[in-house]
Amino acid sequence: MGIISGAVFHHNLLNGEHLVRAALLSVEPDAKDSVAILNLPGCCLGMLFFKHEAGMRDRRIAVNKKSGLMWTGYINDIESLEQRLTKSGYDMERGAGEAQILLESYFKFGIESLQGLNGLYSIVIWDDKQKCFWALTDRYGFTKLYYWLGPDGLMFASECKAIVSHPKYKKAM
Repeated sequence: MGIISGAVFHHNLLNGEHLVRAALLSVEPDAKDSVAILNLPGCCLGMLFFKHEAGMRDRRIAVNKKSGLMWTGYINDIESLEQRLTKSGYDMERGAGEAQILLESYFKFGIESLQGLNGLYSIVIWDDKQKCFWALTDRYGFTKLYYWLGPDGLMFASECKAIVSHPKYKKAM
């Protein structure tokens, strides 16, 4: 599974992409070519892909206008979400990836449509229209998401090391 990291900012932070990229590379320093970044207004989402996931970018990342979604893990009920979208009249793009199905389900049916999915996963969504950030994990919490409220905003990651590497994070007990 890939590693998700990102930040939601109190204000426009010019180096948001740099912070998210540095957080991801703190976990896997040699993976410079395997990082994908979504730089959205008010939020920056990033994902580090491992070698065996090289072809997964389109399936793990989706953008709709100024909003975006990233996810890692696996979800067993993607097909039922896709069928629900199709039945509601949504014209699903042929070969749409899981991320696009998740994001369109969120916009069409609300966050409730993504709660309680079967699988092991972490999903992060930035909804620019609502100025709202969502972080979801599987119902058993097998897939972790850590967060830290720092001076510039909320930082999150699926690996704790990505947060601890932030230059303003105080390592104290």
